[in-house]
Order: sequence, then structure tokens, then C-alpha cells
Amino acid sequence: MFLNLFNQEEKGNFLELVYKISNLDGNYDEDEKELINNHKIELCLSHTPDTSSIEMLIKFFSEKLEQIQKIVWFGLNYIL
Repeated sequence: MFLNLFNQEEKGNFLELVYKISNLDGNYDEDEKELINNHKIELCLSHTPDTSSIEMLIKFFSEKLEQIQKIVWFGLNYIL
């Protein structure tokens, strides 16, 4: 993907957003764990942040450049 274009803050927030969306149904299964781990590797992150609400993460990315928003949208469509 194009996740390497994110800065460090965007990487953490994207991973957190993917994690929160993966857990919306309350069932964090093996496929979702693997997805998160693969994203951690790609983003060079060792842990999944848990600092914001989904609403705050959406607000964070809504204030970013259109290029960043498209990368987020593409990344989220991949998991949905």
C-alpha cells in the first residue's frame, strides 16, 4: 500500500483506526489479529495505540490533505 507516505502520527492513528474498526463487532478473530500485525510490520510500529475515539480519528484524518485521505480510504476499504 501507500502507508509509507504517512508521518509517524498518521501511522499510529491509522493503525488505531483499523484496530477500532476491526473490533466494532466485539469479535477480534485471528484474521483481524493477522491484519493488525501485518499493518504493524508495514508501518514499523511495535504496538497498537489506543488513545482516541473513532470520532477523533476521523476528525484527525478529515483535516489532512486529500492524498492522505485517499490512502486512508483505500486502506479501510481493504479491511471492510
